[in-house]
Amino acid sequence: MSVFESIARYGVVPVTTIEDATDALALADVLIGAGLPVAEITLRTEAAISAIAQIAKYRPEMLVGAGTVLNEEQLCAAQTAGGAFALPPGIDVATLSAAQTLGLPFAPG
Repeated sequence: MSVFESIARYGVVPVTTIEDATDALALADVLIGAGLPVAEITLRTEAAISAIAQIAKYRPEMLVGAGTVLNEEQLCAAQTAGGAFALPPGIDVATLSAAQTLGLPFAPG
């Protein structure tokens, strides 16, 4: 089953902005406990990549991805952190091409 097929089973993806990466696991625990083990962490803060990395490492049952991905650098950082998918607010051909090369599920908004 693809990442987006897995997400579709839940019907909703919580979109979050994390200011402090130490809050990441608590967020994951609440979502997992509610039966919604999926989240998009927006890359609007300096803590976002660290938050994705913590969730990916310590809550592997959680499907975590990066949102507000604006460029190739952010895309690579999200994948390196363990992000399972990336969602940009629009389309940038270079970033789309990089996502295809990396094999990272990517859905421009």
